[in-house]
Amino acid sequence: MSSKYIQIKEIMNDRLRSNYVMLCTLSTIGSILVKVNKKNSVLREVYKVLLFPLCFVYSFIIICICKKVIIPKMDLVITNKCTLKCKNCNHLIPYYDTPMTYSYREIFANLEQFFKIVHKIDTLTILGGEPFLHQELDKIVTYCIQNKRIKQINIVTNGTILPDYINLDNYRNKKVLINISNYGKMSRHKEVIVEECKKKDVAYHVEDNLKWGDFGNTDCRNRNIKQLKLVFKNCRITKFCKSLMGTEFYVCPRASNGVKMGVIPKIEDDYIDIFKGSVINQRKKIIQLYKKDYIAACNYCDGLNSHSPVIDAAVQIGNK
Repeated sequence: MSSKYIQIKEIMNDRLRSNYVMLCTLSTIGSILVKVNKKNSVLREVYKVLLFPLCFVYSFIIICICKKVIIPKMDLVITNKCTLKCKNCNHLIPYYDTPMTYSYREIFANLEQFFKIVHKIDTLTILGGEPFLHQELDKIVTYCIQNKRIKQINIVTNGTILPDYINLDNYRNKKVLINISNYGKMSRHKEVIVEECKKKDVAYHVEDNLKWGDFGNTDCRNRNIKQLKLVFKNCRITKFCKSLMGTEFYVCPRASNGVKMGVIPKIEDDYIDIFKGSVINQRKKIIQLYKKDYIAACNYCDGLNSHSPVIDAAVQIGNK
């Protein structure tokens, strides 16, 4: 038996690495299926069957042979400012004493550095806070559209504003989707945004009848290791959604915000600073983050799982 065969077998038998390859495989399939007509369910099912083996082989080669890093889904935080103060915001936005906004220049530099480390991002979600509060959002979106290693761009807005400095002509691209959270009367500009999207041929989706899962407060739960692993394992957020806030890449967005505001301890193994260390070491660290079975933030959060209490969305602080 050749040493090369043994090496490949060892990689395939690495359960954690295989899970990462599988996650990237499903993400690649998802980004392709977005382009297939949603009404043609038969064609979508055929694509799923045909794409899986091809995408798995592609992901395996890229990750395990070429040593590239694929990010299936990542939040890009551009501001912590928001037009709402949602009591149960899982990103903890209303509880910032001094909300931050990252300039286009900072975001450009951070993404340029990030793409020295990673091969591609399948889905990049631009959010805040409320991203429409960022006066350089158009420039950020244009950069992401032009970056060929970003495959899909989601912009999440609460539908409360559409400032004059937002020109939706810049969002007319097959990669871009504007997700509008419909919070009823609070989303007072929802219809305006929808009409502008239709007029300018910009893809959009309205999330109606929203309910949230309750992540709980940020008090320490004093969980043991076994309990922390269970919270992490069952959480839907930690599996799929990583977060880049400033120069730091985190396992989940609640962790990044909690650390920034000082209510969750900052543990070195739970994040990476993309400007510290060599590119090779940074790639290894990102893979290690995908291999983690718990993080410190799990002691300050109940996670999002099938048993999470369902609560009304966007209940404002001070309202019953």
